[in-house]
Amino acid sequence: MSHYDTPLKNCAIAAMHLPENPHMERQEILYLQLHHKGDSTLPIHDRFWVLAVGRRSRAELVPGSALCAMNAGYPEACERGKIELGDSFYGVVRIGFSILFGPQPSAVAERMKHFSIDKTTARATIVRQDWWTLFRGYVELGAKIRFCCGRVQGLDGLCCSGGWVHDAENREAFSRIGK
Repeated sequence: MSHYDTPLKNCAIAAMHLPENPHMERQEILYLQLHHKGDSTLPIHDRFWVLAVGRRSRAELVPGSALCAMNAGYPEACERGKIELGDSFYGVVRIGFSILFGPQPSAVAERMKHFSIDKTTARATIVRQDWWTLFRGYVELGAKIRFCCGRVQGLDGLCCSGGWVHDAENREAFSRIGK
């Protein structure tokens, strides 16, 4: 989770489509299902396959599951976000993980990550609608990127590629993803 923190946050913001769906983050989470490759000698960024990436409504969380229990911390995360961001606070986005271990998957670990976003980030225009393809590409490449600033210089309110990279070397490498 820490290695892919930035692409996870960017993917979650893109998945919510907040300019078209105000406050979707209140009802939906970005959900990822991963499978551990079974080789702990691999670098941390290469230990998992991405099986599924998509949005899920809170109602789709399995009652009694760890994800459902972790979702209960959402109101507290919102209060922390309001303190952290003050008047620029927009909301809290959640990312839920189900991580499968074993050849048959014999074990499952679940985690929920909350992060606050500001009003500028919430207004960012999503340029690439295939945000899940971008995330899969970042994982395949083992990419570690910085968090999007929320806008492209000279284009008010437009975020580069839906919240993805700004620097030239990454733009060129990742422009091929999904093509």
